[in-house]
Amino acid sequence: MIVIAALWDQDAFPWQAAWYAGKVRESLGGRLEQSFRLYCIDRALHGDVESQREPLQTVPCLGALQQALPDLSDWVERGVAPPARTRCRVVEGQVLVPESARERKGVQPVVRLTANGGKRAEIRAGQEVTLSAEIEAPPGAGSIIAAEWNFGEGSSLFQRRSGSPRRV
Repeated sequence: MIVIAALWDQDAFPWQAAWYAGKVRESLGGRLEQSFRLYCIDRALHGDVESQREPLQTVPCLGALQQALPDLSDWVERGVAPPARTRCRVVEGQVLVPESARERKGVQPVVRLTANGGKRAEIRAGQEVTLSAEIEAPPGAGSIIAAEWNFGEGSSLFQRRSGSPRRV
């Protein structure tokens, strides 16, 4: 079984998926890893749609769902285990995941953004700012093949596949 939990889900609270995983652990004991995965998708809302209500704040979980289906099929039919389950813990009703993809596991890459090397930058109008992204894929969850910046409606989109950033 593979369960996908959207951590910003407003309809099916994420702690419910963590609770369910605990019940599965109670039932299976040491056999949990052989037949169960919980993938927590940070900044994802409820639903499996590409169009998000807050596209500059959230990510769709549709990609995780679309990958979970063939992974489940390979697991059941050919014995090929999917990536490890997401490590998470529940604190006061909130599902918390580790900061790094290596610690978090699961399937979702972790992105760390900086502006002029820090978490934020204060600049004057017309002054340049350097934006950087560090993207880490969890072990066994594939490779990062592209990254895109989107600054909202009417802004330019920058992509970096290899080499220098380019405007598209």
